[in-house]
Amino acid sequence: MKWQALNYNYMMATVESGESIEPAMAEFCQQIKDYVIPRNDGIAWDYLRVEFWPDSGRMIAFPSSNSISGRIEQAGCLVVFARLRLQYERLADSELEDQEFVAALHEAERDWITTFLDAARQVSLTGYRFQFWDGDGESPIWNGCL
Repeated sequence: MKWQALNYNYMMATVESGESIEPAMAEFCQQIKDYVIPRNDGIAWDYLRVEFWPDSGRMIAFPSSNSISGRIEQAGCLVVFARLRLQYERLADSELEDQEFVAALHEAERDWITTFLDAARQVSLTGYRFQFWDGDGESPIWNGCL
């Protein structure tokens, strides 16, 4: 993965469909540990928010707070996973009923969450609360500490 700087102190990388997900996810977690957390040292945050945007393949990570509405981060990172986008496209083309589509999408997101949490443990990104959100969700799809 090659990281590039974006506006607003965000870093971005792309993982192509042929690349292995586990090492890429570990690198994503390492980027959160080495880049995102230190650059948000001066703000009051209480969890790391990880958003899924499966239609574009993006996972975005940034600090957030339950006590402050709106975005507060000074830095974050995002990874575009081609495989996540392809998974979404297959589901979107599958002719599932709406409820079945949402259930299948949440099941896929849970698999990605498991992979992320395993990678976070691998790089010792522990001691933090995580909330995982799907892009259009009104509440987290997973909330917990490592």
